[in-house]
Amino acid sequence: MNAPERFELLQTRFIRAPREKVFDAFVNEQALRTWHCPRGMNVAQCRCDARAGGQWQLNMLARDGTRLAVGGAYRGRTPLEIDVRP
Repeated sequence: MNAPERFELLQTRFIRAPREKVFDAFVNEQALRTWHCPRGMNVAQCRCDARAGGQWQLNMLARDGTRLAVGGAYRGRTPLEIDVRP
């Protein structure tokens, strides 16, 4: 079986919210569940170790039974700044 091709995605957004809430959306498990799951899907499993070198992963389930897993690593973290890479 072939391994999936790896790619890098750079996403820039302007979010009209306090900086603290945006930061929490990347380092808090409950916020990850809420903010990073598309409409029409449910989070089956979420884990987040928001230390430099820690991992995050979301396992999502669509209404039709399709499963999607996304995740990455925290490369660095300072208060209200974070570098998250796959």
